[in-house]
Amino acid sequence: MSAAPAFDYSYFQPAPASMPAPSRGLRPDVRFNANPDARPGTSPLVVGARIAAVVLVLMAALCMARLALTSATVATAIENQQISNSIDAARTEGSSLEINQSKLSAPARIKDTATEMGMAAPSRVMMIDLSGDVVVTDQAGNLSLSGSVAAVAQNA
Repeated sequence: MSAAPAFDYSYFQPAPASMPAPSRGLRPDVRFNANPDARPGTSPLVVGARIAAVVLVLMAALCMARLALTSATVATAIENQQISNSIDAARTEGSSLEINQSKLSAPARIKDTATEMGMAAPSRVMMIDLSGDVVVTDQAGNLSLSGSVAAVAQNA
């Protein structure tokens, strides 16, 4: 038994070189050019169309940039207006709260409300001297208000 090759490379042969087409002496765009020696695509109509296309693209880019700037300006103006409205509302509310505070803190109103609730001015006024330590604690070590008051009454 002889060994057979796994691949046969003789099947692949280089392709024959293609022959150039015979020249018939015609140029493809000679009939469209006024000057047959000019480069292809340099017709005044083609050049004008290219210039017009470039101008249109530039104008479109400028219009889009202007539209973007205008849109940003309008958005900023709307946001500015909303902030101004919020500031005005806060100022109005602050003024209203100041008026209510001054009405509620008037001494005559407080005295009238206290009288309506059954409160009266004290018959005797006593001053407490806190120069000494009068804080008393109970057996658990907690502060005792009643013990402290009793200590103050003894010192008075």
